[in-house]
Amino acid sequence: MIPPRPVAQYIRMSTLGQTSSVALQEEAIARFCDREGLVVVRSYVDKGKSGLSTRGRTALQTMLRDVLAGPEYAMIVVADVSRWGRYPDPDEAAHYEFMCRSAGVPVIYCTPTVEEDVSPASTLIKSVQRLLAVEFSEQKSAWTLRGQDFSRRRGGWVGGEAPFGFSRRVIGEGADVGRILKVGERKAKSDGLIGLAWGPEAEVRAVRRVFDLYVNEVRSVADTVRVLNADKVVTRQGHGWTARQVRAVLKNELVIGILARERTVWRMRQCIRVLPRAAWTRRAVVAPMISKARFEEAQRRLAGGGRHRNGEPEILAELRRLLARHGSLDRQTVKAHGRFPPHRYVESFGSLQAAFRKVGYARTTRDAQHVEAMDRGEMIARIAALLAQTGYLSGALIRTRGDVPSPDTLRRMFGSLNALYREVGVSTDRGEQLREAWSRRRAGAVSGHRD
Repeated sequence: MIPPRPVAQYIRMSTLGQTSSVALQEEAIARFCDREGLVVVRSYVDKGKSGLSTRGRTALQTMLRDVLAGPEYAMIVVADVSRWGRYPDPDEAAHYEFMCRSAGVPVIYCTPTVEEDVSPASTLIKSVQRLLAVEFSEQKSAWTLRGQDFSRRRGGWVGGEAPFGFSRRVIGEGADVGRILKVGERKAKSDGLIGLAWGPEAEVRAVRRVFDLYVNEVRSVADTVRVLNADKVVTRQGHGWTARQVRAVLKNELVIGILARERTVWRMRQCIRVLPRAAWTRRAVVAPMISKARFEEAQRRLAGGGRHRNGEPEILAELRRLLARHGSLDRQTVKAHGRFPPHRYVESFGSLQAAFRKVGYARTTRDAQHVEAMDRGEMIARIAALLAQTGYLSGALIRTRGDVPSPDTLRRMFGSLNALYREVGVSTDRGEQLREAWSRRRAGAVSGHRD
């Protein structure tokens, strides 16, 4: 008596909901093996795996490795051609069959019309069946996409769990309308419709916090991540934030209530084309969580990349934060508590006082100090005009004027105020200057002027 030949069986079902698919395939393979004198010694089963690609089909990948390594079985039995795969390119399915056959382990099917040999007739039949399997998948994919598009046009959400900051909600008709679904929970009726709603509350607060940090405080994405993690704000999975997650929140149009659809073109689970943002179809599906102005500002900054990281908007936003926290602004406050050193403001605005004025803060008349670009000759001319107007010069007088540079700027340019005074013909005798200053103070006591 000839002993039965050892074989392996490969079984695949597309979705986990096909509870009887594995049993039916095992039954068909068992009948085939009994009839042909074969015995199954190894089983490879891919549950809930699409046949459109080898990616994710761990059982198939393991089987191919075993075949190339020299297995204990002589053949592989599959229920039908579609279980081997519904590859968009039929040659891919034939390629994997050829790999097995070249290793001495042919693939045979239980389908009566497909023989074990490699005759032209058998090869032609298998090619036709592969094409039919692909055609079935294309038709099913087209109907699935039409159904999803129909749901989206009605304001439904299609595509797994809701984004961060939102929950799935039953909409349409029936007793479950308005019920919020938990993560992983399915709707009761297969023909029902799922929409979106705000929540949970902690996620809503986190979304608003992201926009506050990035837009209001004009922080970078990296800074936003650091602050969120330092404040123990967690993601839905309970983990810390990453730059990618922050950008996903900032770019999601759902925060302004808009569901963007038709962003990509798919065919049989393969993305064929990515459409530009201007070509997306949009529909209002939920109340805005963030104002449109803040969202658009976030998009402008994201599109600008690193150029805006330490630009004028960022450092002015830092000044506003310091002003709100301390109630006043000066060099020491900026140096001790600010994110940017004082010289960063001087480089951008000409002086700290000019930067302070940009955020609406004026501390003294000194804050009105002149900051326009001026060469050495123009400085001398302005000081000479001031001398002609007032009859004297002093640091206190210069500090009150908005049409001349500050005393500090003049000292840096000329070395000292006395050197500048000599340029305009004023005596630099220190004792004489002090006597004149005291005389002016006594004479101007009524007006309140002090040198």
